Amino acid sequence: MASLIQAAGKTIRNCGLGLVAFGLFAMFLPNYAGMTMGVVVGVFLFLSGLTRVGFAWVAGSWGSTLLRFAFGVLAIIAGGTMVAQPGTGLRVIVLVAIFYFVVDGISAILFALRLPPAAGGTSVILSGIVSLALGIMMWRNWPLPGEQMLGLFIGAKLLVDGIVMLIIGRGARAIDDALAGQG
Repeated sequence: MASLIQAAGKTIRNCGLGLVAFGLFAMFLPNYAGMTMGVVVGVFLFLSGLTRVGFAWVAGSWGSTLLRFAFGVLAIIAGGTMVAQPGTGLRVIVLVAIFYFVVDGISAILFALRLPPAAGGTSVILSGIVSLALGIMMWRNWPLPGEQMLGLFIGAKLLVDGIVMLIIGRGARAIDDALAGQG
């Protein structure tokens, strides 16, 4: 029977393989991946607008009800526009992605500095450096076609994160063997 650590390692490796596959898909079809991101964000924005409109009536005052209702309608319109015409909101998504990559890179590097190299600290630092570099590259190349940059860079980020998860998942077996040898 596999230990809990080995089972977690297998789950991490499987998730890593999935990220590698999605990353390669996004990198080979960046236009499709970028437009897909625009549509997905549009769908969630639309659903969030429906939810806001539905819960606007729970507000304590008429002013608050009208404000929540107005924001809900705005989210429905914005989300519907992004679904119908994904390119319209893609520039905003690209700016959000730049911010995400930079913040993710800095936070991963800071987190990894507290990890020992044997626990995957080196690979997490590598992932953070790649994320930070992708954010800077997206900013410098602005305004190249957003869906291509977004698809390519998100694909690269997914690929690197998937490889990191494969490395960490594989390290779970070594950790489990080391713990079993001590017992």
